[in-house]
Amino acid sequence: MKLRKIITLLIIAYLLLVFCAPLSMAYPTKHVSFKEAGDEIQIFFQEATETNLILIMGSKVSLIDQAIFDVSKNLIEGFSNEPFYLDATIHSIDNISEEYIVLLGSEKTNLLTTQIINNNSLNFTETLDTSVFILQFGIEKQTDRHIIILFNKNELNIAQNHAYERSPLSNFLNPITVTIIATAISVILLYLWNMFGSTIIDSVSDYTSESIMERKHSKKKVRRKQITKLKLNEFIDYKELLAIVLSSAVFSFAMSWAWADNYMQMPYFFIMTFIVISIVLFIREYSLQYLCYHYKMRAEHIFWKFGALLTIISSLIGNTFSLSSYTLIDETEGIKKIYGKITFRISLILYFFVLSAFALNMFYPSIMLQMAYIFTIMMLFIDMLPFSPMDGYDIRKWNRKKWIGFYIVVAITYVLLFFNFTYFF
Repeated sequence: MKLRKIITLLIIAYLLLVFCAPLSMAYPTKHVSFKEAGDEIQIFFQEATETNLILIMGSKVSLIDQAIFDVSKNLIEGFSNEPFYLDATIHSIDNISEEYIVLLGSEKTNLLTTQIINNNSLNFTETLDTSVFILQFGIEKQTDRHIIILFNKNELNIAQNHAYERSPLSNFLNPITVTIIATAISVILLYLWNMFGSTIIDSVSDYTSESIMERKHSKKKVRRKQITKLKLNEFIDYKELLAIVLSSAVFSFAMSWAWADNYMQMPYFFIMTFIVISIVLFIREYSLQYLCYHYKMRAEHIFWKFGALLTIISSLIGNTFSLSSYTLIDETEGIKKIYGKITFRISLILYFFVLSAFALNMFYPSIMLQMAYIFTIMMLFIDMLPFSPMDGYDIRKWNRKKWIGFYIVVAITYVLLFFNFTYFF
């Protein structure tokens, strides 16, 4: 099967990311099952009632973890009817009158957990590890209140999305609005480029020896070249490799800006994400080139300057939303349909890579694994847009129903994995 080599390359990259990435930090814990953890909670909170118990959700806890917490509380006796309160509405642990407190989220995702850790106000009595979640039991030093800190284990060694916090728009808009505006601006600019990009190029080219009138006869869409300029290659050549390197550098800058915890960490983050993105892009483009060669299709991967600029701009204003490279193909209608089928298959494989990397990261959290699935799902979501030069343009022409169904699935996954500021319940 022609896709066997592609899958083999993905598996190799997958293993490289796992073994090269740092595993979760060491933590003095007792390993227990979910049921045993639930029993420990009931023992620690044996005198808790509906009137003296409160559950506080961190405002930066991911949507997936929020859903898991909501399901889990229904499995513990006495917790099912308790609502979640948002940390941002309480402001300080001193404002809580309840004697039994559950803080959902670590110091990275829950403001009240951060207060307790920074003030060293808790005597920890026990720490449990359920393979997925960490539970820290403690007694508050001054009030003797019973507090449990519960968070996903991967919070020990993962990054948070800070793009909307660092946006200049965040000074007067909330995070959701910042993200929506940044994304909308990028989509509008991509659409305008799709509609008028070739005209802009021709206008600029008027300053050369050829006039605009002479170029109108050979005018093509922005993503296409004349067939005679494309070569039938089985492997990536040095020009395409350079395009991958440049594109990886652009995305590494964007993701370092968005995901590094602070500005001092950005150089390290840039190097790490550059390695991850280069691997993902190389495998994707090698697979695409190999399949194009198999179908006798001329194709070339090129660096997209406008897309690179838009990638940087969108990141700075709140949400990375563009591609900095794309693939040129033959212009004939039959070739375009075949290309749509090829890119759809590759996109499916990449989507399953996202799911498997996310699942593995739940048990063996590492920033490299996290960045691998974050970048891949972001690339898929943007690349599924239905206009040139995105692959969604060709996939929609090949099979509209499959494009719609897959795009919905990718969009939902993108929102769940990419953002962490929405309080869902």
